[in-house]
Amino acid sequence: MHSSVKLIAENTDQPIYFYVSSYQGRYSFVMWNETTPYGVVHHDDLQYLFFMKFKFPFFENDDPEIPTVELMTSMWSNFVQTGQPVSPALAKNVTWEPYLPEKDNYLEISEEPRMKTGLYPDRMQKWDSLFPLNSK
Repeated sequence: MHSSVKLIAENTDQPIYFYVSSYQGRYSFVMWNETTPYGVVHHDDLQYLFFMKFKFPFFENDDPEIPTVELMTSMWSNFVQTGQPVSPALAKNVTWEPYLPEKDNYLEISEEPRMKTGLYPDRMQKWDSLFPLNSK
């Protein structure tokens, strides 16, 4: 994904928004047992955007996941409406800046969302060496 984002950002004049979901709720697609999530795994963030009754319970208004549900649905709906994923819930604490390859910036979606730079640099350098891409 990181290489794809970089490649797209280098070849478009449109803003690219990149994020990593690190919010650990009570549920995950991968669980150690009935009550303990393995950690945040690929596509766990989808449970905060869509109700998936085959896997997860419906979140009630007082559930601890609700702030993340509200944040993510607000960002995604704002992006659909305006082209920018800036929600009122997010804007008071942090601005989601478009991705710039030279900054390697992304939004970490957690209990306290924040902009960061350098997504797992050692891992990404290894992947880039194994699968180099031709840039502009």
